[in-house]
Amino acid sequence: MADAGGPVACALAGELDAARATLEALATALCMDPLVFERHGAALQEFDRLGQVMGEVAGVLRHSGPVDAALAGVRLDAVKDRLHAAI
Repeated sequence: MADAGGPVACALAGELDAARATLEALATALCMDPLVFERHGAALQEFDRLGQVMGEVAGVLRHSGPVDAALAGVRLDAVKDRLHAAI
């Protein structure tokens, strides 16, 4: 199986990290509004889930070894299953 990683993959991981930070800041700002939080609390939790997925994908992109080893480090089962299905 091919190796994960490489300069482009690491750059993409950095972009995901930056997007994740922006997403988390947006979610925090929305949660600080009591009315928004009351009306959309459950939906706001999706920001956290998306951030976790982005972090897992960034970790796979950064991994410098075999893809199987990179996928073994993925902690979210749903992400791991989708990635395994893709390869």
